[in-house]
Amino acid sequence: MLTTRSMVRLGRIAVALVATVAASRMAVRAEGTVQFSRDVVPILSVNCYPCHGPDANTRKRDIRFDTKEGLFGKTKDGLDLIVPGNPDSSEIMKRLGHPDLAEVMPPPESKLHVSERELGIVKMWISQGAVWQGHWAFITPQKPALPKVSNEAWCRNEIDRFILERIERAGLTPAEEADKETLLRRVSLDLTGLPPSPAEVDAFLADTSDSAYEKVVDRLLASPHYGERMSFIWLDVSRYADTNGYQRDTKRIMWPWRDWVIKAYNDNMPFDQFATEQLAGDLLPDATLEQRIATGFNRNHRINGEGGIIPEEYAVEYVADRVVTTSTAFMGLSMVCARCHDHKFDPFSMREFYQLYAFFSNVPEEGKGREQGNDKPFVEVPTPEQAAKKTSLTASLAALEDQLSGPDTRLDSLQSTWEEELGRKFAELDWQAVDIANAVSQSGAELAPQQDKSFLAGGAVAEKDVYTITFVATRPIGAIKLDVLTDPSLPQNGPGRGEDGNVVLSGFEVGRSSADSPDKIEPVRVSAAFADYAQTGGDYSVRNAIDADPATGWATGSPQQREDRVAVFVLEDATAIKPGDRVTVTLRHESPHAGHSIGKFRLSQSPSQAIVRWTQQELGPWHFVGPLKADVPTNTLLETAFPPEEGYDPARTYGDGSLRWTERPDWTDGQVNRFDTRDPSVHYLHRTIKVDVSTAITFALGSNDAIKVWVDGQVRLANNVGRIAAPDQEKLTLFLEEGTHDVLLKIANYGGETGYYFRLVPDDGQGVLAMMDLLATPTEERNAEDQRRLTTLFRERDEVWRAKRAEAAGVRSQLDVLNKSIITTMVMEEMETPREVYKLARGVYDKPDKSERLYPGVPASLGAMDESLPKNRLGFAKWLVDPKHPLTARVRVNHYWQMYFGHGIVKTSEDFGTQGTLPTHPELLDWLAVTFVDSGWDVKAMQKRIVMSATYRQSSKTTQEKQEKDPVNVLLSHAPRTRLPAEIIRDQALAVSGLLNPEIGGPPVKPYQPADLWSALTFQNMDEYDTNFYVQDTGGKLYRRGLYTYWKRTILPPHMQIFNAAGREMCSMRQENTNTPMQALAIMNDPTFVEAARFLGQRMILEGGERSGDRVRFGFRLLMAHAPNAKKEQVLLAALNDYQSHFIHDQESAAKLLEVGDSKPSVGIPAPELAAYTMLASVMLNMDEAITRE
Repeated sequence: MLTTRSMVRLGRIAVALVATVAASRMAVRAEGTVQFSRDVVPILSVNCYPCHGPDANTRKRDIRFDTKEGLFGKTKDGLDLIVPGNPDSSEIMKRLGHPDLAEVMPPPESKLHVSERELGIVKMWISQGAVWQGHWAFITPQKPALPKVSNEAWCRNEIDRFILERIERAGLTPAEEADKETLLRRVSLDLTGLPPSPAEVDAFLADTSDSAYEKVVDRLLASPHYGERMSFIWLDVSRYADTNGYQRDTKRIMWPWRDWVIKAYNDNMPFDQFATEQLAGDLLPDATLEQRIATGFNRNHRINGEGGIIPEEYAVEYVADRVVTTSTAFMGLSMVCARCHDHKFDPFSMREFYQLYAFFSNVPEEGKGREQGNDKPFVEVPTPEQAAKKTSLTASLAALEDQLSGPDTRLDSLQSTWEEELGRKFAELDWQAVDIANAVSQSGAELAPQQDKSFLAGGAVAEKDVYTITFVATRPIGAIKLDVLTDPSLPQNGPGRGEDGNVVLSGFEVGRSSADSPDKIEPVRVSAAFADYAQTGGDYSVRNAIDADPATGWATGSPQQREDRVAVFVLEDATAIKPGDRVTVTLRHESPHAGHSIGKFRLSQSPSQAIVRWTQQELGPWHFVGPLKADVPTNTLLETAFPPEEGYDPARTYGDGSLRWTERPDWTDGQVNRFDTRDPSVHYLHRTIKVDVSTAITFALGSNDAIKVWVDGQVRLANNVGRIAAPDQEKLTLFLEEGTHDVLLKIANYGGETGYYFRLVPDDGQGVLAMMDLLATPTEERNAEDQRRLTTLFRERDEVWRAKRAEAAGVRSQLDVLNKSIITTMVMEEMETPREVYKLARGVYDKPDKSERLYPGVPASLGAMDESLPKNRLGFAKWLVDPKHPLTARVRVNHYWQMYFGHGIVKTSEDFGTQGTLPTHPELLDWLAVTFVDSGWDVKAMQKRIVMSATYRQSSKTTQEKQEKDPVNVLLSHAPRTRLPAEIIRDQALAVSGLLNPEIGGPPVKPYQPADLWSALTFQNMDEYDTNFYVQDTGGKLYRRGLYTYWKRTILPPHMQIFNAAGREMCSMRQENTNTPMQALAIMNDPTFVEAARFLGQRMILEGGERSGDRVRFGFRLLMAHAPNAKKEQVLLAALNDYQSHFIHDQESAAKLLEVGDSKPSVGIPAPELAAYTMLASVMLNMDEAITRE
């Protein structure tokens, strides 16, 4: 039984086949010969393929009509389906025409029926020998011989012979050549999307040479607007838009890809290169930025950034979209049917769909898109100026960084001495790895000893675990060091056992027992804890491991920080543990973070507690002097030098002699301390800070208003800012050598309340432990990164080096600002490890058939890929443009033909399969396809060939005989009249009015549209989504070509949608034209058209002459490229008189009309006159002749 979905599909197919059937009937009548692929296959595919076609899942009685073996086979009863030359003995004829409803095929419940005429075609085919042909589109085209024609003089090139042969066979004659004005307007609109100017019309009329028209064609093909015109069509095919689609439909930046398309057409890029770069430009050797941008073709699909979606589901949708779009755009195939099952009509299996899918699934993307902007992968697209500046800044920064970290004779000799001295100090700790006697996991995990005295955990991972470790003390213990180590056997290399490799240590406890009473364990208090690193983004300090709270803990690092870590736990009493004591260390992993137990560890012990002293800084009391005032602009107080900046001198007085340094023991660190004055002034604060070991420390600061900080007389921070003092407004990290240092703060108050904030940011010993780790490795064994870190720590003390670092920071800041200003565009990119691909049952993302992994491959019916080609997108692209490929060239020349004649040689340009319409001129299609390939895929040459033909140059005038014999002009015995595309209707109005901004490329623009349209139709009116509210552009942006109009997928530009523009949510190969009252109303009322009418009217007045008739003829000629005939001129003049009379008596309405649009009317023209001509121009713009390509 056919499903409802199948019935809907078949209904659509039946409509699409009307033109095919008509063409087939004409061909059968004319030739007397039935062709299988042209005449019989359409009948079988509609009526028989649903049950006897390619889809094995729906095939009945194992009978198949879509293959030669199946159609010429036997029934299960041994009856021949086809007996060539004998229809009466052919079982298929008996069943198709059977009078018994129980025996007739198709069965009545299918709602399908073979008509008498169709039955006659099948019977004639069998009678004529039943010659089998594969589907025409899946056979490599061969260049046919040129047909013989009677009227050879009419033919201008090879195209005309194919067209004329059919015309003559039907007993018709071609139309005469269109007049020069009509022809010039036609070819100008077709090749550039813009009408010819009066000067261009005059030049063409004046040129009486045989090459006059060819010179016009060459000029138009060389115009930069040619690339824009060709891009109109490709953007529809490529589903290009400026937003992501779906509910939120937020913005993206893909216009650099659009500009690439324009340039490719203008540069006449060969189509095989055009296709290859869009499908696989990133995989080309030494791919350029332009080639990478080209791959945006397959990133133009919709992307869903909504909350609550299943990312995996949409990741599948994106890849499936690429398969469907690529198949449709380049091969004219409806591959979407094979996503859920074998194709019911064409020879494409579901397996082959997912083999194609494998080509496009290796993009490092996520299913859930960003809420704003582009999704990875993307590339930066700098302007030439930005690129030059970035190159310069990058080179400057690299040079500075080399100077900062490179050899420095003066500093390197000092560093060597510094390292030795610091190494000797750290040697006081005398760490010794302990010999662990026993290590037990509460959960039963195996703790296995390693050769380096570490232990490695294995076995099942418990949500919570406690390790109990015992060893015998060989000396007094002041501190215990815990090394948490990575290992290849651990998840993500550890050091933890959780999936992300992290560790959360919730408790570290120490106990002792004597050798005489080993079971009597006494707790030993741990008074301090230090670590070289703790995970950021929350409270994961090592202090949490000794706070007796199982809910907190020390986290060794995020998944991006999987490294060996060290923690030092200091005992309160260094004499509590004596040599010979049995020491018990308990490591608790009882936090809410399940499974985050240590994977590998080692314990060491030291008799010293010196690390406590080294990690603490002794802060002196604050001394204060102020306020100090100066007769200078307030905002220069920070830069103005005052005497306290010469250094702290408690004996010195300042100002009027009443101010001196005063100790302020009442000021508390870690809170905002206020000064008494509110006047513009400065205040100075001084204190000392003593460190026992050279280390990095961090000040957290705040101020009202500006602040400057000196350390040991050198400026380390200056921020001239207006603000209210608050905690942690900025942080200053600096390296201090062992000893006592002077810290001086200057607070500049610009008026009002003033004060400061200061605190020393605790680092849990990270600075000291980091240096300890670095110095523990001998110089010759250090890696480059460790040596760089150590060198940076030492050189921090040098003023010259710091100045160089500040310079580098300034360059880096410029580079950051520049990088943020550079736009990006989405591109294709390959993952190093390809994703695994399987068939998805019913196409559903979470229903993979894992019985067979699928690899990139192409449909067998279209020819195999050459074995030398890589099995990736580049190999696929090379296969696609191989001259032997049966579809690529046919589909492309058919699409070009459609642009000029309103429909392709194959009307269903999106479907060249068995359900698509047959070519009206199959030999011509093949001749064009082979010629296209032989020309080197020369796109401009193909356009020129078509528009130079006599077929193209015909008049659109028809005759009664032609209407009767060929009502839909299949034979092209006259030129078709086609409604202009949406973009060209608007562009034409701007061009003839003189408003058109001819700028090529660049960001999209937002011309006139109802201001509240987006907000009224958007599901979520949220300010953070800029596509919820339409902000109209101004100035020249209002008059850019329609190609550049901002394209919001869910709410199309209304002036485009009214004229049948593609929605661009999916690939669109053709648009159906409609004629509705809304279209006329749009031209009459849309601000773009009203403003264009005003400027066209203004041009009639200022450039058309003094007489009304001359002005009317001038305006008409601007728009139509020829003067109106007498009747039209009479009607237009009468209308002008009516409008003049109306506006003279209603000048208020004239004024309102002239206010429409952002541009201002020309001064000196009376409002009633300009309003009348505006209305007349509006009438002209709305004429059928204006919006039609004659």
